[in-house]
Amino acid sequence: IDASKLYQQITEIIASGWYTNSDFMLQMQADIFNKHILVTENPNPSIIGAAMIAFKAFGFLSDFSQLNISISRVYAPDLLKHEKYMRRYKIFESALSQSRLSSQPSS
Repeated sequence: IDASKLYQQITEIIASGWYTNSDFMLQMQADIFNKHILVTENPNPSIIGAAMIAFKAFGFLSDFSQLNISISRVYAPDLLKHEKYMRRYKIFESALSQSRLSSQPSS
């Protein structure tokens, strides 16, 4: 499986849990991934997700697109911030690679 091809197919990310109370974290996530972040109206969508999987498994639901999930907020990515995060990520990757090389035992 080519993860980069799968990533390109993702158009949005649905967020849930404790961090959805933080506008800063949600906007940062949108900027880093360069994807829209959708926050569900229901604060505990995991329960609904488990029920949806069960409904599909038992044949009560033919397709997940039949469901109507209520979205309370959407965070759009800022391309300039995304590019800044990507530049910093490349620096991180380079530093990580160097630290791995320097930590290998010499022969």
